[in-house]
Formats: sequence, C-alpha cells, structure tokens
Amino acid sequence: MEPYKAKMMPLEYAIDKEMLKLISEANVKYGEYKSMLNTLEFDAGFFLDSVLLNESYKSTQIEGTQISQDEMYYLKYMEKTDDNQEIQNLKKTIEYAKTYLQSERQISYELVNEMHRIILDSVRGSQKTPGKIRTTQNWIGPRGCTMDSATFIPPIPEEVYGLLINLYKYMKDEFTDPLLVNVALSHMQFETIHAYKDGNGRLGRALIPVQMSMLDDSTPILYMSEIFELYKPSYQRNLMECRRGNVAGYIKFFLQCVIDQCNSYINKIERIKEIYKEDMETIKVIKGNSIYRIMPIIMKQIVFTKKEVQEMSGVSVNVVSNIINQLLDLKVIVPDSTIIKKGYRYQKIYEVFVGTRDFM
Repeated sequence: MEPYKAKMMPLEYAIDKEMLKLISEANVKYGEYKSMLNTLEFDAGFFLDSVLLNESYKSTQIEGTQISQDEMYYLKYMEKTDDNQEIQNLKKTIEYAKTYLQSERQISYELVNEMHRIILDSVRGSQKTPGKIRTTQNWIGPRGCTMDSATFIPPIPEEVYGLLINLYKYMKDEFTDPLLVNVALSHMQFETIHAYKDGNGRLGRALIPVQMSMLDDSTPILYMSEIFELYKPSYQRNLMECRRGNVAGYIKFFLQCVIDQCNSYINKIERIKEIYKEDMETIKVIKGNSIYRIMPIIMKQIVFTKKEVQEMSGVSVNVVSNIINQLLDLKVIVPDSTIIKKGYRYQKIYEVFVGTRDFM
C-alpha cells in the first residue's frame, strides 16, 4: 500500500435531495439545541461543563481508555494515571482553544500545534514530539501492524504542512460549503492528513466544537465523540469510504450524527429542566439565602465534598454542613463514598449524563 495522495480543499461532491434534507434537518436541530441553551432558567455553563467532561471521556474511549463512564466525575479525586490524565488533558485542550478564539477568532497552525501539545502532556505519546508535525511516515492499522499490513497510510511527511495550511484556510471559509458540510469535511481531512505521530484522533474530534465555535461565533457546544463512539464502526468506515471517493456518503453520515447528537443534548436538557424545577421548589423549605449560593456549585460539580462547597461558595462551614444535611433529608442529594469518604452526589443530574442513552 502506498501513502495516500490527499486532495486540497475544497473537495468535489454531488448534492442530492437526501443531502439537502439532512443539511436542513441538521441545521434545525442544531438551532433548536442552541436556542434551548440560550433560554435556560439556570446557567448553561452547568450543562456544558458536564458535556465537555463527557466529550473528553468519550473521545479517549474511542482510543481505548480503560476509565469507565461512572468514574467520569471522580477523576479529580483519583490517583493520576495515563487514562485519567488523557481525559483531563482533552478537557484543558478545548478550554485553551475556547480562550484563544476569543482574541484570535480563527484556527491557525500555531493553535492546533499547542492543542496537540496539551493533549499529549505527561501521558502516553508524550515522547512523540508533542506540538510538532511529523517528519516521518506513519500508518494506521491493528496494534503492532507493519506498513505493509496497514489499513491506511496517510500522506508523506513532505506534504503535511501544505495540506494543513490549505485545511486551516478552508476551515474559516463560510461561503464555499454549507457550515456543517465544511465541519464534516474539515474533520475528515484532518484525520486523513494524520499530521502528528500520536493523538490525531483526539485532536481531530476536539477541533469539531472549536471550528463550530469559530464559524458560529459562540462558545463550543457541539461535541461529537459521544455519537462517534456509539457508531464507531460506521464512523471509521465512512472516513475510509470518503478517502476512496464517496464524499457525499460521508457527509450524509456526519449530518445524521449531528442530528442524533443534538437530539441527545435536547433530551438531556429537558430532563435537567424538570429536575431543576422540581428541586428549586423542594429547597424553598430551607431558610436563608445561602442555599442559592450553594445549589449552583452542586449543579456544576455533581460529585463534591462539604469542603469544596464551602471554599467555592464562601459560605461558613457550619451553614454549608447544615444545608447539605437538609438536602440529604429532602433527597435532593445522596451520600457518596465511592472514591472519597464523606462525599456527596447530585444523583438525578448524575444519572442524566452517566445513565441511559438519549439518542432518538
């Protein structure tokens, strides 16, 4: 097998009625999801914090991490391991890109190199020149395979820089292709170039919400690793089929993933809205205003200790202890000694993100 000869962006593809329908439906669903976030009675950041944590977990899971989903909220208390750190790094990577875009407003060669450096910081692959594009040939296939038995061989190293510069120019082009088609093809092209020795999958998936944030002039809200992990064989197959020429088929697959992922987010938000409404009514029996300084912290942390709540809220130790005991009695929260002694969990919100799937 020879190294793949990647085409420069934009790519050619045929638009049919099915694709037009999917583009329309994906735009509507994304708009519905975005509108819901903008009209919540509580800070949308509470929801997006958990979405970002879930994205970081799911993206590393695609690569084979051994952390289980029900451990997701406990990472801050767990012993540092490569699996644990990879999830934390991915979260930091997207947060870094979010801050970068607030001033620079575009995805650049320098930004993506720094994102790559953060992803590989102090974990497996940290010795593989983090933040620098490859200068040797790589290949993709089963663990331990040779170049001869690889399933895909990316472009030769001499072509990588030029392909990336072309891609980053295309990624900010709002006119050549519909927005979500641009994001779909940008993701495929980045994974095809495979510009780094390691971490290409995680970085490529992290660029999806970052690019959407840039094009939509908003905070990152569209994370796709959850749906890609669910459809992993189809995800990998459609990437390969696109490289073989079935560009339209891949675009349709990606658009359907956007629809399904947005449906999942919408369902989660609806459940959280009901929980919030119910619990805001329940806590009215707790006297004083301190409860309204404490509940936002509980919603954000999901799993927490009294000490954390006290430090983040500025409420006195005795008042925090009294309110948490009342919340336990009211069954708003539950005791949790899974990882730490004397911990607590906002069980109903925890189940929204760790429990059953919400895809329609």
